[in-house]
Parts: sequence; structure tokens; C-alpha cells
Amino acid sequence: MLDSCTHKFFIFIVSGRTRVDGKEFFRQVRSRLSYEQFGAFLANVKELNSHKQTKEDTLKKADEIFGPENKDLYTIFEGLIT
Repeated sequence: MLDSCTHKFFIFIVSGRTRVDGKEFFRQVRSRLSYEQFGAFLANVKELNSHKQTKEDTLKKADEIFGPENKDLYTIFEGLIT
């Protein structure tokens, strides 16, 4: 289950200027990643939210978790936290 902070995320996708809410973004992430990858992604976001790691470190780990096949998710996430 997503925490309340996760639900508050909003983003504009630069190319299409489409507003995507965080809840839908996390649904997309969950549907495209394995259970283990999704858990690692949530743990990564928790580390950022608790100020235990920087945005840069969070993005680096997210890039590793998403991999090249999910670069679009990385781009959305990058816009979300910067």
C-alpha cells in the first residue's frame, strides 16, 4: 500500500504537457516492474522522504531499478522529484 506522501506527487510530462497524478504513476510502475523491483523502488523513495539520501542518489538508484526498458518511467520520476 502506498503511503500518504506518495499520493501527493504530481508531475507535468514535459513533452506532452500532460498532468499525471502520483497515484497513476505508481500504478504504472507497479504494473511494469517485478515485485522485487517495485519493493526496491518504494524503499528508494522512502529513503529520500526520510532525508537519508539525496535526490541525486535516489535518481541513480531509480535508474538502476527501472533499467533501459523503462526509461520513460525514469524520466517521469526525475521530473517528479526535481
